[in-house]
Amino acid sequence: MTQGELQLIVGRIAFEHPLPDMRGQPPAVANANSIEAADKFKPRMNRKEREVYDYIAAQPNGCTDNELIHHFNGLGWSGNTPRARRVALRDKGLVVQAGSKEIGGYWSAVWVVDPINNKEAI
Repeated sequence: MTQGELQLIVGRIAFEHPLPDMRGQPPAVANANSIEAADKFKPRMNRKEREVYDYIAAQPNGCTDNELIHHFNGLGWSGNTPRARRVALRDKGLVVQAGSKEIGGYWSAVWVVDPINNKEAI
C-alpha cells in the first residue's frame, strides 16, 4: 500500500467516524488541572447571544424564532438578528428544538435551553 492510499483510507475513516465534540464536558478527573482545562472548553457567548439565551431560558414552554424576532425587534434589534443568535446558540449545543407549535396556520420550531446537556456558558 502506498503512502497516498494509506492517507486516503485514514482520511475516509476520520471523515466517516469523527471524534466526538467534548467541549463543555465535565473534567475526567476532579483535580484542579482537569477542572481548569474543562472550563477552557465551555462555549462562549457574545452579548447578544447571552441576551437571546437568557430570554429563551426565561420562557417556561420555550419560544419560536418569530417570538424571538418580535421580542427583540421591540427592543430595537434589526431584522433576523435574534434568529442568527439563536442559530449560533444551537450550533454551540446550548439550545435545542423541543417540538413545534402552530402559529397562524404554519408550524414553527420551539427552542429551549438544552435540558439534558445544559452547559453553563461563559
